[in-house]
Amino acid sequence: MASLMDRLQKSSRFADGSAPSYLRSHPITYERVAEAQSRAYGKAYRQVTDSLDFHMVRALLRSYVGTDREAVAYFRAALAERKFNDEVAARYGLVASLLRSAEFPQAIAELAALEKIAPPHPMIEAIAGHVLMESGQLDLAIARFKSALARYPNKLQLIYDYPQALAKAGRMREAAAFLDAELARFPGNGPLHRIAARTYAELGQKQQEHRHQGEFYAWQGDFRGAVRQFELASKAGDGDFYQTSVVEARLRALRKELAEQQAELGKNG
Repeated sequence: MASLMDRLQKSSRFADGSAPSYLRSHPITYERVAEAQSRAYGKAYRQVTDSLDFHMVRALLRSYVGTDREAVAYFRAALAERKFNDEVAARYGLVASLLRSAEFPQAIAELAALEKIAPPHPMIEAIAGHVLMESGQLDLAIARFKSALARYPNKLQLIYDYPQALAKAGRMREAAAFLDAELARFPGNGPLHRIAARTYAELGQKQQEHRHQGEFYAWQGDFRGAVRQFELASKAGDGDFYQTSVVEARLRALRKELAEQQAELGKNG
């Protein structure tokens, strides 16, 4: 904290007029930096061990560095030379890299090796489902995602993946029913609305397609696009009375938000 405050102090020294309001109302002084240092020195040193989640997320990000072949080579070398901080994460990164390069037989083999040494983890369940799905084993992928959701019902990646696997297998109505249930739990989740929009488009249900696409735009802050989608939803004519009432009420709310957004922009402009 002391180091951060010292940097903020130096960076804002010659830019008081454009400094953030927090720095103007809570100016960083040498006294505050000294106080932070004093508090830190009074605490015992404690080393925090990196979690498995941290190592796995870092490995997943590393799997997207460079070309797919370079990523595979990086993790194969790390495992062969035992140069890693966590073997589970390194093997997970190799599976992710093989999946990226569409080397499905190798990905399946490495996934089996990973699962022999890894504790139960939702990220491993998710990538296992993707390996099965991308290799064309849709029934197994669906079963894997469904089983994982029973154990990790709030893991958003699994919630996103399962309906997409159902859709890929042509089971659109199952996907839509699942999405409706999850959106009742997570009504403000933009990516989930986007998946729902695509699913309803495949089902030919225009009102629901435009409604969910509109919610996705609203989540992004694009109220103009959201209003346009809800106007299309209102005119679609293929929803029941309740669905149409929901669409029209939401359209009124979005028009109000758009007007407020434009007034605010005009004021600042």
